Amino acid sequence: MEFKVRDKRNKGWFYTDNECINGHAKIIGIGGIAIYNSLCRHSDNEQKCFPSYNLLAEEFNVSLNTIKKYIKILKECNLIHIEQNKKADGTFENNIYWLIDKSEWITPQTKKHTTAKTDYRRPKFDTTVDQNLTTTVDQNLPHKDTNMIKDTNIKNTNIYTIFEYWNSKISLINHKTFTDKAKTKVTIALKTYSQELIQQAIDNYAEVLVSPGKFYWTHRWTLADFCQRGIDKFLNEAKPLENFIIKQAIKPEKIVGLAKPQPGKYAHLSKGGLL
Repeated sequence: MEFKVRDKRNKGWFYTDNECINGHAKIIGIGGIAIYNSLCRHSDNEQKCFPSYNLLAEEFNVSLNTIKKYIKILKECNLIHIEQNKKADGTFENNIYWLIDKSEWITPQTKKHTTAKTDYRRPKFDTTVDQNLTTTVDQNLPHKDTNMIKDTNIKNTNIYTIFEYWNSKISLINHKTFTDKAKTKVTIALKTYSQELIQQAIDNYAEVLVSPGKFYWTHRWTLADFCQRGIDKFLNEAKPLENFIIKQAIKPEKIVGLAKPQPGKYAHLSKGGLL
């Protein structure tokens, strides 16, 4: 595939085209702007870079799912081109991101003629975007379905429901007060996961901790820490009840075909204290 990359830049600084803010910020959202700027910062003189999902997630303190959502949006708007780098044995190693020249960027108005089903609405993570932009964004969306537009405001009732649900688990660290830090972490988590998924992860985490003899995971998080770094590990799709279980060692005599060790020739003498 042929494509035109941005002009080379000097080392020690990076730039972002004005069009990224003026035109595409309303489409890719604050998260998209942040990740695109990170790719600009990591890129070399050929305008390519290869930061991992883990590195990007660590830079912005968000989940891997959030990074993947915005990378997908940047690709669909043709701000970046992605190549999969493979090892000598053909297995996947990492993504290589090329920064595309702004003359080849795609907006919803031009994109809708080729991919009518593409949804450019901002993911839940983007609820901090100025609400005054909502009308402008919705008018530019292809095939807008008003029934699918969700309220981006996280309700306080949902936040306190998570707090109370956490405290209902006897194996977890119970909190007497709901601190501002915990509220912030729960709010951020609710922008990425539904209330049901968070409660699902809490259930699995509580079950693992209540059976220390069955599972090797024993670390106890606070609610704030769990929302920041533990939800992904304890969702059903991560199979925590399988991955954290203590594997029982197989005794040698249980292995088919392996003879049970026999006592030595003079073993009977040791019982009498002669040896």
